[in-house]
Amino acid sequence: MWIPSLVILRKAVPVTTSSQATEHAGQPGGPAGLLARLGELPDPRGRRGRQHSYASILAVAACATAAVGDDSLTAIGEWSRRADQDSLAALGVRRDPFTGRHVPPSEPTIRRALTGLGVERLESAVGGYLRDRAPAPPRPAEPPPPEPPEPSERSERSEPPPARPAPPPTPRAAGPGTPDRPLEREQRRKLRRDESDPPPAGLAPGLAIDGKRLAAARLKDGGRVQPLSATTTHDGPALVLAQRRISDKTNEIPELKNLIKDMDLEGWALTTDALHTQRKTARLIVEDCHAHYIMFIKNNQRRLLAAAMKALAGTDDEFAATTHTDDGKDHGRTERRRVRTAPAEGTTFPHAAQFFRVLRRSGGSDGVYTSKEVAYGVTSLTPEQAGPAALNAHTRNHWTCENKTHYVRDVTFNEDKSQVRTGSAPQALAALRNLVIGVFRLAGYANMAFARRECGADKNLILRLFNLLPNTT
Repeated sequence: MWIPSLVILRKAVPVTTSSQATEHAGQPGGPAGLLARLGELPDPRGRRGRQHSYASILAVAACATAAVGDDSLTAIGEWSRRADQDSLAALGVRRDPFTGRHVPPSEPTIRRALTGLGVERLESAVGGYLRDRAPAPPRPAEPPPPEPPEPSERSERSEPPPARPAPPPTPRAAGPGTPDRPLEREQRRKLRRDESDPPPAGLAPGLAIDGKRLAAARLKDGGRVQPLSATTTHDGPALVLAQRRISDKTNEIPELKNLIKDMDLEGWALTTDALHTQRKTARLIVEDCHAHYIMFIKNNQRRLLAAAMKALAGTDDEFAATTHTDDGKDHGRTERRRVRTAPAEGTTFPHAAQFFRVLRRSGGSDGVYTSKEVAYGVTSLTPEQAGPAALNAHTRNHWTCENKTHYVRDVTFNEDKSQVRTGSAPQALAALRNLVIGVFRLAGYANMAFARRECGADKNLILRLFNLLPNTT
């Protein structure tokens, strides 16, 4: 007996692509949105069995990284599974043509995508996204115009010249916080520090070059993963504008060129540790990037160190005109930094203009100094471009990369405890953490743990931070 079968036809629903979801990700003619940036990355997966767009998988991983506790690929997959339909639609996740519902990528899909990723391109996309949104860096102040000559007898009888108008006050960025979202403790502390200790006038924008080893990550041959990063250090949010993994067959020195080759650094001041105090690096920064260097000197440059020590030897009275003293007290510790400078005469180090010496004394809250440290350095900045106060600010701000990036990734994002070790996944997650930290700081957050808690409590906050919701700027 033949029984006719019943066929149910469902209306097909168009599949949402990442390009459709980026319509509100950025203004026309403005910087590219997150999905547009990620959509530029080549997809390393095979065509067979591919269901999710590569940009949507990376966007899900970035948003999950911003949520509280999502520090592993398993947690990222769980966040993807719990996300509501509106969030998945904003992230460009594919829509099932039969049910009409957005299907989130699973944890194995996310793991395979991050493991086989061309991570250098992801780091370039993250750096480009943050560079597009970074506030304009401060520029050194122009020298004042010459004073007008003394008026003659004829000019005294004529009408006096009009008074020179006073320069308009520099607009100050509005502090973070809204009436329904008041400032948290670290934001209030930051505002007080900025008001009590403003940067020197005319300070050039700064960029700190430093590496960080991913403690738990291992390569197939047992090697370690150590990215080299460039972090902004001037007044404003600390952003990682570029990052690149150091090859196993080399060290940080040759990778610096590849790190900054795509960046516009004209007029910037790059601070490095003693490892990068090399002639080739100095020429690269000054001649190719049209920037300035501030380098510390240790025994890897013995002749240069001896020249700096000789030029800076003497009493405090002899260097009174080129010395700056900075006293600070914070976190139960007192510190005094005394910076003196001297012309870099007679040295063959490329473009060297000044030697400087940093004398650090620190102690407890009772004001008794118990430790002393002396460091020497060389810079291409002339005394007119950066005096001892400016060099003190640059060398002190160099630790921004440690305090506001590396420490946050280790403690708040549990990077050193991460068990992700396969392929490019450890470095890809590090790049996503840099992205999340940068977006948090651009939004005005000073405490990253507080920002992650807010993202866990407000499901739409993450999408607003990445400008993935309609009517957001």
